[in-house]
Amino acid sequence: MSNQPTQPNHNSDEIDIIQLFSYFGRGIKKFFKTIGKFFKWLFHLFISLLILVQKNLVYFLIAAAIGFIGGGLFDHSKSKVYESSMIVQPNFDSAEQLYNNIAYYNELTDSRDSLSLAKEMKIAPEEAGKILSIEIVPFFDKKQKLKLFDDFVRNLDTITRQSFDYDDFESSLTDFDAVFHRITIFSSDNTVAKKMENQIVNSIEKTSFFRKRSDVEKANILLQDSLYKKQLVEIDSLQKVYQKSLIEAARNSNAGTSISLSEGEGTKNQREIELLLQIDEIRQSLVNLNEKKVFTESAINILAELPEKGIKVTKVSKSYKFILPIFFVGILLIFLLLVQLNTFLKKYTR
Repeated sequence: MSNQPTQPNHNSDEIDIIQLFSYFGRGIKKFFKTIGKFFKWLFHLFISLLILVQKNLVYFLIAAAIGFIGGGLFDHSKSKVYESSMIVQPNFDSAEQLYNNIAYYNELTDSRDSLSLAKEMKIAPEEAGKILSIEIVPFFDKKQKLKLFDDFVRNLDTITRQSFDYDDFESSLTDFDAVFHRITIFSSDNTVAKKMENQIVNSIEKTSFFRKRSDVEKANILLQDSLYKKQLVEIDSLQKVYQKSLIEAARNSNAGTSISLSEGEGTKNQREIELLLQIDEIRQSLVNLNEKKVFTESAINILAELPEKGIKVTKVSKSYKFILPIFFVGILLIFLLLVQLNTFLKKYTR
């Protein structure tokens, strides 16, 4: 009896693979068919809503008109809100104290303690009662952040500087690190905010710590200014010495010393150029020092004062002329949908 090698039968495996692909194909087809039905249902729902609005367009217009008129009456009757803003630049790390003071003033307005607020702001209690809120927010721009980062990196050692990047620095910034801050006062009187400007600033200026910091800064600036001017005088004297030596050397020159003089002349000219460069640097330092003197003269610099009269707050999203029409139209739509649902349920029960 001859033994023949058994041939592997791949028919069953091929059938299983074909059935598997067929199964997946039907599943994918069913999935997309379901999605198609869903979008078809959404389209049908959208068209039904449009038909509903079309049939009752007059009622929707009436509801919107009533809401607009009623909202206008509400807006006219409610008390007006005015806002006044100022931009300040705190010095000597006084930003945190300024934020604490503003938070305290807000507590007084929230508790309607007009007497204490009037005492702090040195205004009449009736005027203090018209203050609704006070807020302060920092504002950074890219240029300010880069300058802060550059100043920060300059004070780091080489190893720390390599392991610290801009993103880490930016994420570590707080509100107090901002150079400029905007203070906004909301009130029901458009003239009371201006009367509070000096007291908000003086609340920082009168603090003994910041007053001492300001005095020390002024003394340092005066000392630096005198040192720069002294350097200019010394350099000017040195220039005169060089010029005098060159003139004397030219007068006393002869054929035997002409070569040495020409060699020394180049060195003296180089030194004179260096002196001129030093003079330019010192003069630029004096300019920078004068700018610093202006900006650090007080604990807080006012870059933009509060206006004499506040601006009326008119936010469309908070106006009743905008809110009530939407509300009435929404109520009407819900009512009509409920009517349609009731009609459908009655037909369905039959």
